[in-house]
Amino acid sequence: MFAKNILCVGSEIGRLPPQFGDAAKIATNILNSGFEYDSGKMLFNRFKSVVSYDTTEMPIYSMATVNNADKLALYDSLDADVLQSYMEYSLASLIYYCLKEGACSEQSSRMTAMDNSSKNAGMFLDCAVKMTQINYVSRNQLHNTSNGCQILYFGLSWPG
Repeated sequence: MFAKNILCVGSEIGRLPPQFGDAAKIATNILNSGFEYDSGKMLFNRFKSVVSYDTTEMPIYSMATVNNADKLALYDSLDADVLQSYMEYSLASLIYYCLKEGACSEQSSRMTAMDNSSKNAGMFLDCAVKMTQINYVSRNQLHNTSNGCQILYFGLSWPG
């Protein structure tokens, strides 16, 4: 359905911590794709706090758009090579920033999930220990009393 809108596909991105070389490869692939655009946007997760993040848009511009910018005339000696180098470095820097922010958001989500999992496991173990203690006390009371029907027996059923 959207295959005609996809320029390239990357794999193994985000498996390891992002490095600038990874972002440079992505930027080079975009710039060398031959796709003509005036502007675009990158979507990434911006770290907000340990429990939340914001999906943010980062604008990107083509060389033609930057070359035709009003304020560009303020700078002296800007030739095509300098502008090309700027565009390559700028795009790689923006991609690197987005990769780092996304990695930070992912790491905080993992840490929060592991913390919640540890708390749940701790609560389960505390409950299991208490139930085992109640089970042990109830068994002892059952063996030590003459009328076992009056003892309330509940808890986990442990073999042995």
